[in-house]
Amino acid sequence: MRSDLQLIQSAIADFDFNKLENEYLKDSKYFNLYNILLPSKFKGLPSKWYFAILPQQGEEGFKLLNKDEIISEGNSLISELIENDKLPLVILSDDIRLNAVNEFRNVKEAVFFINKTFLPGQAGAAQIIRNTPIIQAAKAKLEKENYALYLSPYTPNIPVDGWKFFGRQKILNQVTQSKANVFLLGSRKIGKTSVLLEAEAQLKALGFSVLHVGVQYLQNFGAVVNAMVSQLSSRDAYYAQRDTNILDSHFLLNVLKRLKGDKKKFVIVLDEIGNVMRKDPRNAWNFFGVLRDLSHTGEIRVLASAFQEVYIRTYKDHDSPLLNFGNMIEINLFSKHEVEELLINPLSVWYEVEDKNELLSFIRKKFGFHPLILQYLGEYIYIKIFNSSNKRVSHYLNKILNEDLDYFKGAHDEIYKKNHDTLEKYVYVKWCFEARDKNIELSAIELRQTDLEIVLRKFTITSSLEERTYFLERLSLKGLFYQEESNRLQFKIATPIIYYYIEAHNNIEELLFDWEYEIPNIKNNIRIDYQDEGS
Repeated sequence: MRSDLQLIQSAIADFDFNKLENEYLKDSKYFNLYNILLPSKFKGLPSKWYFAILPQQGEEGFKLLNKDEIISEGNSLISELIENDKLPLVILSDDIRLNAVNEFRNVKEAVFFINKTFLPGQAGAAQIIRNTPIIQAAKAKLEKENYALYLSPYTPNIPVDGWKFFGRQKILNQVTQSKANVFLLGSRKIGKTSVLLEAEAQLKALGFSVLHVGVQYLQNFGAVVNAMVSQLSSRDAYYAQRDTNILDSHFLLNVLKRLKGDKKKFVIVLDEIGNVMRKDPRNAWNFFGVLRDLSHTGEIRVLASAFQEVYIRTYKDHDSPLLNFGNMIEINLFSKHEVEELLINPLSVWYEVEDKNELLSFIRKKFGFHPLILQYLGEYIYIKIFNSSNKRVSHYLNKILNEDLDYFKGAHDEIYKKNHDTLEKYVYVKWCFEARDKNIELSAIELRQTDLEIVLRKFTITSSLEERTYFLERLSLKGLFYQEESNRLQFKIATPIIYYYIEAHNNIEELLFDWEYEIPNIKNNIRIDYQDEGS
């Protein structure tokens, strides 16, 4: 008879695994409960799983007299663990006389069942992850019950961390390992918040005290300071104000010192602080001046994020509050390796994936490597592939292009609709339309500031080389274009799928005609206003 550890080793097909924690079960007569962290080879699945193990009950040759009691206790256990959010859960029966798959109550949560007969010995352990008993048990339920999203790593429009965090490892290392302040700069929905959340979790694990201040929707720096004060006890808030009055010192300085206390490793996270800088520019220097002084003396570290324009607008300004504030790190589109990590590898856990390089090339050509686009694409495939006899990823890439473009409405709204003025939209759509008319792949279009100049002349808008380059940089920072690394004056389409969506819902010629009538009435230069930011 195998031990509980050996049963779990067999379920995950890893006989070197030896780390499990026993969970206390009140009044449990038949089951032993454990939690484990899956080995790293299961990347793309929740890292923490629970195993409720039913050991063999007496000698196998006799009738299982207590079967009804076992089933009743097992069903109660399932309800209790669901209520306490101890999921995913595996009910594992080591007694051949009790079929866990058939006997226990099926639920619409991530609860899976494994019988003894499906547990191989060490010699017969699965060599491929998707053939391990735990994956086979989960896949059987997901395919049968249409509950695929219980284990989906894709959550469009929601910042991610932990097991759902993919890619960005180089940036993450820069953030966590730097001893200086860090300012993350990136476009809307490019993943700034996700990087900060993951960095925050890793720093806490390393023993840092982290203060996360939600600032995205605040209107001024006074509100930011108030948000910090709300983290203090009433006593400390009182003394911070008293010390300010008595010593005529800066209130923010006293608040920060009270927040820090005697903590040696103290980090402040200010996500989307660029919104506040845009709304309250007059007080930006005072605020960042205090943070700079404390960080330069080693008392605090600051991790912040903002739209890239904040930096572009100020890096030439010698009076900028960001001057010498810390390391500026740009977050751009995913690399090919990161797309493979986000999209291909998690799907490989469940099914055999075709030629990876061919798939990645097709995704780049038709969809682009914007993280939000990839989240939508991954979610779509994840839902569809479990509920069809066709298990080829390429089938669903073509299906969403030809039949289900509406799935990208959310991505269209976030990247394009909410984030661009009329002239920007016109430039993007016109170039894409002309490329399609010439039967050129959108990803192959090469754009330079001289091409932009021709468009602007149509509206009698004069512009300098610097202004046109800045305009294209802004479109790049907003996610529609990207700059070639080998030639920073050349731009390419970053999100072809956005145009396909626009094309499917509009008469493009009429759309361009309407804009050509509208733009002269609202635009006489190419100045671009700030937009509200988002992660």
